[in-house]
Amino acid sequence: MADENQKKLQDLFEKFREYGLSQRAIATLSGLNVQVLNECLLGKRTTTKRTLLLIQGALRKYKNNAATLPHEQHTHIYHHYRLIVLILCENDTALATFVLSQDPNRRATQCKDWLRAANIRRIAIYIVNTELGFVQRHIADTLNMSPAAVSYALNDVEDLREEDGELDRKIEQIASVFAAGVCP
Repeated sequence: MADENQKKLQDLFEKFREYGLSQRAIATLSGLNVQVLNECLLGKRTTTKRTLLLIQGALRKYKNNAATLPHEQHTHIYHHYRLIVLILCENDTALATFVLSQDPNRRATQCKDWLRAANIRRIAIYIVNTELGFVQRHIADTLNMSPAAVSYALNDVEDLREEDGELDRKIEQIASVFAAGVCP
């Protein structure tokens, strides 16, 4: 069974590679940790049926959206989002790595670290949408989230922004960096 799942995983990766996607992009689209996915590919970790289903779903979703959203746009959204997370973490790469590794679907609202990561992700999504002008649907597809989750994140940050002048200042500061053309 494990060998069979390993073979299926390899086949799925070949299909993704036909689209020119990296292992990191595949992990992101599938909602999986890139290190876990790498371990599955190398046979260091058992490939579960759930992992295969997540990757199959991501492939199906990507194929359906491939005609509407070019790979370059996914890449732009993905890299801008990650850069903004790093900026929001004040260049603390360990914190940024933690934030990016957390599963938004886990909803571990009792865990303070997870909540902190969720807030940073929401603010990054807000900046990518409102300040950089990427469409909510494309952000949702790129970050493997539902459009409703992106919309909720935007609403939450908008409410926080009205209450918190420091957050408003930070968002404006990050937006000004991108508007100045410092980053592509």
